[in-house]
Amino acid sequence: MPGKKGLAILLLFCAAFTAGSQEGADGFWGRIDGLINTAEELLAPPADNSDSAPRSFTILNETGFPMKEIYVRKANDASWGESIITQPLYNGQSVAVRLGALFDASSRYSIRMIDIDGDAYVKNGIRIRERSTVRMAIGDFEWNK
Repeated sequence: MPGKKGLAILLLFCAAFTAGSQEGADGFWGRIDGLINTAEELLAPPADNSDSAPRSFTILNETGFPMKEIYVRKANDASWGESIITQPLYNGQSVAVRLGALFDASSRYSIRMIDIDGDAYVKNGIRIRERSTVRMAIGDFEWNK
């Protein structure tokens, strides 16, 4: 029986072949992106929840706009708290986020970014893996702020 890496490669190959024959280019690349995330989850080492673990992840700004505020919270928390940045985060730049004791691999988190025009970009209820990258894009624009 193949290991996790072999299963992830097989999953990607089968899904890419199937997606390419049934969908246009946009659907194909969207599915590939989802499958890459699935493969990363399968191949990721288990989170180290010891006190010495950095408990961090990265947020990458791919919105096309500079951000003036970024907030991270557990999905069930009522308050966003304080922004984790003090300087603008420009398109293409990333910021390391250290959750420390708040990190729990089984929890879901929400991320909210505010651009220099006051527009919000939000991802709600996502799982964050240790040392992973969360890409915030124009598709995360919050229409009902």
